[in-house]
Amino acid sequence: MTKTKAKNRIEWIDAMRAVAIVMVLLSHYDGGRLSVFANRSCVQMFFFISGIFAFGGRYTLPQYVKKQAQSLLVPYGIFAAVNIAFYFVFNPSTDAKELLGYGVNFIFARRNEVMVAAMWFLPCLFFTSVVYKAIVVLLKKQRYIVPLCFAVSAVFKLWFEAPVYVFSINQGFKYLIYIALGGLIAPYFKRIKKAWKRLPQSYRNVGMVLFAADCVYIMRLYTKGYVFWPLAIWALSLVYFINVVMCIVFVLVLAMLLEKIRPVVWIGQNTLGFCCLENINRALLNTAMSVVGFGFVPDSEIKAFAHVAGAMCIGCVIIWIINRFCPQILGKRK
Repeated sequence: MTKTKAKNRIEWIDAMRAVAIVMVLLSHYDGGRLSVFANRSCVQMFFFISGIFAFGGRYTLPQYVKKQAQSLLVPYGIFAAVNIAFYFVFNPSTDAKELLGYGVNFIFARRNEVMVAAMWFLPCLFFTSVVYKAIVVLLKKQRYIVPLCFAVSAVFKLWFEAPVYVFSINQGFKYLIYIALGGLIAPYFKRIKKAWKRLPQSYRNVGMVLFAADCVYIMRLYTKGYVFWPLAIWALSLVYFINVVMCIVFVLVLAMLLEKIRPVVWIGQNTLGFCCLENINRALLNTAMSVVGFGFVPDSEIKAFAHVAGAMCIGCVIIWIINRFCPQILGKRK
């Protein structure tokens, strides 16, 4: 197991988180195929990673609930208040009714609500991962868990995807299968890195090319409608699921190539901060560009990526300060 110097962390999983958070941020731009592609798989990756650590007997159910609440709900509540206050500072003409509306949006955490942005999935991930942990405790064996989670996900994908419920819980049940897939590899994930290292370099290169080709296909599938129309709705659901799994595998392989890059690993260790600070980072970046008279509209893939990179640089400074003085805000133990 590869570890960082500071803590017993698995670096390739942190690198996977880093790739996923960049995709989350890109998915919030109207930047063409890149943002559409990111939107189709980024959240699923976080649910997949959560499943790796939810499976097994390391924590009892009450311990797991407490840990997840500390890691997800506490930062969510703090940054919900911070985002509302920050919005008021930048928009002092906002009346109390509008601010109250934003507060209600954060309380119910419905996907795509104003200001909730990337943060909606934190309470959603909390409730869904707790449900998965309860299933693990009750059923114990993956041969029952994975089919059950797939059935639940398929039902919510096909019939309950809209409207979005409180805490986006129907979205969470739609992603339940990806937590189960993370749990499926949990007993073996220590061996994945060793197996990857044992592969000859030529095999790794061929694998990366194949996965990249699959991702290009997925971009075409989701942005140009390259789907055979006679397929039944269940078959389309299966195609969607298979393609997302291929995206996860592609990012997993990419993460193993990026794990030695320290800034990437650091970003992966602080994805929650980048998620919670997205609105603030973007506002600060736009303000800074306006001050220097630099007009910039992220209306293409390259511009969207550049805007995300600039906002993340601002986020790095803020997150470093928080980690230095009060890491509990980000759900960490000091």
